[in-house]
Amino acid sequence: MVARHTPHIPGHAFKRKGVLLNRFYFARKGDTSKSVATLLYGSPNDAHKLMAWNSGSWKPGKLIYYQSPTDAKDKKMRSFYQERSIPVEEYVATASDTLARIATKKLGAAGSWKEIAVVNGLEAFEEWAKKGVLLLMSDSTNAERGGHTISENDITHSFEGIFGNQTSRLFIALFASNIRRIENFLRIAHQLGKKVAFAGRSMHSYTRLAHEQKSLKIPEDTVVLLENLERYPDDKVIILATGSQAEPGSALVRIAHGNHKEITIRSGDQVILSSRFIPGNERNITSMIDQLYRAGAEVMYEAVHQIHVSGHGFQDELVLMLKAVNPKYFVPIHGEYRHLKKHAMLAKKVGVASDNIHVIEDGQSLEIDKKGIRLGEKRELRKTAIVERDLLQSEAETFAQRIALSKTGVVCCAVLRDAKTRRLIAHPRMAYYGLLFRKGEDPDEVLEGAIHRLEKVHDEFAKSDDLPDRVRLELRRYFKKRVSHKPLVIPFILDV
Repeated sequence: MVARHTPHIPGHAFKRKGVLLNRFYFARKGDTSKSVATLLYGSPNDAHKLMAWNSGSWKPGKLIYYQSPTDAKDKKMRSFYQERSIPVEEYVATASDTLARIATKKLGAAGSWKEIAVVNGLEAFEEWAKKGVLLLMSDSTNAERGGHTISENDITHSFEGIFGNQTSRLFIALFASNIRRIENFLRIAHQLGKKVAFAGRSMHSYTRLAHEQKSLKIPEDTVVLLENLERYPDDKVIILATGSQAEPGSALVRIAHGNHKEITIRSGDQVILSSRFIPGNERNITSMIDQLYRAGAEVMYEAVHQIHVSGHGFQDELVLMLKAVNPKYFVPIHGEYRHLKKHAMLAKKVGVASDNIHVIEDGQSLEIDKKGIRLGEKRELRKTAIVERDLLQSEAETFAQRIALSKTGVVCCAVLRDAKTRRLIAHPRMAYYGLLFRKGEDPDEVLEGAIHRLEKVHDEFAKSDDLPDRVRLELRRYFKKRVSHKPLVIPFILDV
């Protein structure tokens, strides 16, 4: 079984579009056995298969199991696989944790959640665990943080004060999937007679889908278009924007750099980043904050103001989950390796046997059978680059080379010589890209010296088969003392 954490993908987005997920399908309004069979199998004549696999019926929002043509060996899957979802509150609407029963063994996958926001308390988990749980996989994002998380209500109170004391335009950046918080902002704005505009493609699409699925209440006469904001006083204008993590091309990044076609920052504008700085994004976020200040804005963020609450449980809540489920085996998921280790230590303190706790990393499989749970094969993972709309896969070494090139730079040289005598016909040509010259070094003089070194190497090894390697080695040595890093040298030996 594989558990994957997808905290910012709302269930209603999948239900609406009827997206295929592995061998499961989310039923939508208006689906019939024939229409779903046509979608999954290409023919309405296979409707009887779906009815047999799903106890004869389903309703909108239900997860439908289906057998793909290549999975004939999985015919018995439905007979021993059952699933139940327990509603919890994270940022997204319709979020839930998954409980699965395989044969007589029970598994639990607790994604991001917090004890104070579990819709029906922990009783549902405790009830499920009465007959014993084989494995629990639980979110580890905040395993280093002691105590409990604060509630969304605390953040709401903070923003009530901010909205009430607003004197200029207010920009708030947050995840578009944070439907609960967006709804609170809209409610407060409506109560205070303010206007709210959305900025960013995902902000528009998520709020539209949530509203259509009745997961988001939008007060009347509150939401307006960005291009109409000039009609209202600055202290009545609120913009909810994407870009809390300074994602390239996001609304707030474009606004900060003056590239947004509909709105720009003015002196005195207030910007709030209502999210946590996700590890790895700090440099981009601080760069965006600096740019916002250059444009004249005042910026508030979590490190100095109480304007965000995590949707991931702290240590006390993780312990509550472990005690409620009381699993035989435990696998911490989602987080850096240190988070997984901290979560594993909590499980050990609660009473899970050390040998039954597995801290695994990407690529490590876990095997489950009647004998128990153990580590399986370690798979080699390939990295994926996203270029425009293409997903390009390659070996890790390729990406390491690209990173190295960004540091070292490139030197290309061409040698033109007589094929018979192997004497130079002309002076070698050389060009460089991305070199950082050391203090006091003149680029033209360095290049001239490199050409002279190349000529000497050629004269000494002209008849040797390893001339290209000799050129590469000597030029790297030459540039090492004159530039920041030894560059990649690409020699071309042309015999004519």
